[in-house]
Amino acid sequence: MSLLHPARTADGLTHRQREVLDALEHFYDRHGYAPTLRELADALDLASPSTVLTHIRELERHGKIVREAGLSRTTLPSTP
Repeated sequence: MSLLHPARTADGLTHRQREVLDALEHFYDRHGYAPTLRELADALDLASPSTVLTHIRELERHGKIVREAGLSRTTLPSTP
């Protein structure tokens, strides 16, 4: 494992991407709406929402979430 090739979970995500997805699902299940990037950053003890956005974009690229760009609280787990 290296910084250029981080370890992946069984579903092909990095461990951090899995943590972001789990936090997103947990927040949605608890509140009934999607979290903001800041709320996700706070839940994951990350200093910057832009770091979360990077992971969100990768999750979207992998088909794990759906979202409407430019709108708040629209990032949702995709349905299988």
